[in-house]
Amino acid sequence: MTIELRPITKDNLIEVSKLTTNPDNNPTVFEEFVASNAFSIAQASLYPSYITEAIYHDDEVVGFVMYGIDEDDGLLWIPRFMIDVKHQGKGLGKKSFHIVLKKLNQQYPGSDIYISFEPENIIAKQLYTSFGFKETGEINDGEVVFTLKN
Repeated sequence: MTIELRPITKDNLIEVSKLTTNPDNNPTVFEEFVASNAFSIAQASLYPSYITEAIYHDDEVVGFVMYGIDEDDGLLWIPRFMIDVKHQGKGLGKKSFHIVLKKLNQQYPGSDIYISFEPENIIAKQLYTSFGFKETGEINDGEVVFTLKN
């Protein structure tokens, strides 16, 4: 099983934008627990410190991640991470998130990593805590904030 992070390009933009976490497999601008990939790509175009990448599994786009240094607080954030609904429950989220963390530790050595998510998103909490993320006690736009200290 090969997991890779690849840049968003004109060749994969539509495919990445069609990924969704919605159970009906229809992408919406704001999904239950995460903003759409299309919205996130547009948002990242306004904030040059954020990087967006497609998550590939054996040459198939299965997910999306956005990460970078926040311009307001100067901290390293992962504001978006998702695996398409058709590919959930296969262990791809855990394997992909491991690849993301490895890349961040290489690109931003020694930086603490921050992530936030809806408090009701138990699956996200289980995933992030399995990698050592701890709750900070902060709330950011209604989402609980977790950090991985490095």
